[in-house]
Amino acid sequence: MLLKLSLSGMKSKRKEYIILFMGLIMSIAIFYMFETLAIDKSFLEGSTPYEFMGIVFHAGTVLLAIITVVYILYANAFLLTLRQKEYGMYMMLGAKKNKIAQFMFIETIVIAAITLVVGILIGTGLAKGVSTLLMSRLGLEGGNFEALYPQSLLITVLFFIVLFVIAGIINVIKLTRLTVLQLLNGTETSERVVISTSKKVIEGLLAIILLAIGYYCMIDLKKLQVAGMFIALVTISLGTYFFFKTLLPLLIVRLQKTPHFNDRNINRFTLAQLRFRVSDLTKVLSLVTMLIALAVGSMAVALVFNNNMLEASSATTAYDSIIKNPTVAEKNILAKMDTTEKAIYRFKNKGEISYFLQSDLEKTPLNYSKYDENGAEVLKVKQKIKTNRSLYEDDSMSEWSNAISQLETEREVKIIAQRDFDKINSKTENVVTTVLKDFTANSKELAALDKITADRYPGKEIYSKYSAYNMMRGMFSGIIFMGLFLGFAFLAMMASCLMFKILVGAPSDIKRYDMLYKIGVKRKLLFKSLNYELVLIFIFPALLASVHVLVGMKMFEFFLSLNVYFKIWIPFAIFIVIYGIYYLITVSLYQNVVLPKKKGKSN
Repeated sequence: MLLKLSLSGMKSKRKEYIILFMGLIMSIAIFYMFETLAIDKSFLEGSTPYEFMGIVFHAGTVLLAIITVVYILYANAFLLTLRQKEYGMYMMLGAKKNKIAQFMFIETIVIAAITLVVGILIGTGLAKGVSTLLMSRLGLEGGNFEALYPQSLLITVLFFIVLFVIAGIINVIKLTRLTVLQLLNGTETSERVVISTSKKVIEGLLAIILLAIGYYCMIDLKKLQVAGMFIALVTISLGTYFFFKTLLPLLIVRLQKTPHFNDRNINRFTLAQLRFRVSDLTKVLSLVTMLIALAVGSMAVALVFNNNMLEASSATTAYDSIIKNPTVAEKNILAKMDTTEKAIYRFKNKGEISYFLQSDLEKTPLNYSKYDENGAEVLKVKQKIKTNRSLYEDDSMSEWSNAISQLETEREVKIIAQRDFDKINSKTENVVTTVLKDFTANSKELAALDKITADRYPGKEIYSKYSAYNMMRGMFSGIIFMGLFLGFAFLAMMASCLMFKILVGAPSDIKRYDMLYKIGVKRKLLFKSLNYELVLIFIFPALLASVHVLVGMKMFEFFLSLNVYFKIWIPFAIFIVIYGIYYLITVSLYQNVVLPKKKGKSN
């Protein structure tokens, strides 16, 4: 009988359980996928020679695990709070507390079993899909990759079972400590907040100072390095907490003292609602803000890395291809490529010196990469050519030295006139350089050129823009996929946490809305007030998190020295869509609980 009642209770709260299931399934699926990509040796050996990708996915798993622990404990506590009145009624009807605790624990394990099965099935599909995409990005074959990998399956099941068991035990302990009266009261106990002006001023200043220190550390990470990252993490987290503990209540008080806003419609009631429970929202708003920052930031960083792969590889050379003494096969490939610049530079080797012809260099000046605070910039050599001087020894010809080192790195270099060039009794060789209209569109041709070069010079390491680009893809692809998936997981869990917290307090608001309805306030106006209240709760963490992200992206200039705000509107657009969906779901669920039901004609 008690089992039927328990299942009936779950059914009545099915919307809330569906939200919980969505967050858990996404977390389990991504956790399993990360572990599979990190552990499966056939994938790592088949996709890239770098162990870096495995380390990246392991790091993603650890970060996801930490957030998942917080999410599950928080969501599980929400479900207990949501149904504790129901459990109190069972006890009033004669059910024993230990029996209810037993069923509640079984319920937690059933949720774990369902979400694990579905999550692992989805994670298997994700692992297969992401591995295929990574192979495609790296231009490699899939090897013997196993999407359903026993070791990662075991790790995922053990981690989440242990986590669910701990959550179940915590709920049982909480339940046994509550009296029947406390269970029946549910969430109706509220905390009255008294704002001490002097204390709030101090805490407000502390919030501003902590955030300022954190932002400074992220902006000037080049100077502070690793220490700056840890300082920023601590100060921004604490600063965020004090921001919501102090500045949000002060802002609400300020709005209450503004007649134009406070006296409009039933804003007085809306603001009183917020002020009444603002301290109860401090922790969850702080948590949600940090999760939003992590989510949007991880997606933004993924896009930056994706964009900067080509830029980073361009820093190694100003040319898309450099071929010394091209063969017929190489000439045929070069002829197929869509170029914006193609030049031939002739030279002769004599002893330990390579003599380049002055007229070729004057006809098509060399490109070179100049490094500054904004990264590498491709420029033309502007220095006047000084013939018969060694570029290796002459510091006054630094631009020429940097530029020509791309063409000939094994010998000392001199630039000579045609008459001196003709006197050298040696074979004339040449270097063909190209700059392409679209580097990635010609990736197959560039790969073919590298293969021919490797066959021509066996055992010699290839230094080309394409090889550098391939290395960047091997290093960054794991970061890109990890960032995107972590972003989605964080957004789903973040919005769920905020929604859960709001819905926990919904039953205690029923009487207040019902009272307003009975004294003549129209249902439409009540719904408008409800929307104002929830918009304010949702918008504050979103705005502060956006500032965290925009400032935090500056620290990646230390690693990339390139445009870190590339298409940053994309992760923000994704965030707004997901956040907006959760907002609409929250409004729908909240109004179904607190607003009086329509009777007869609508008001």
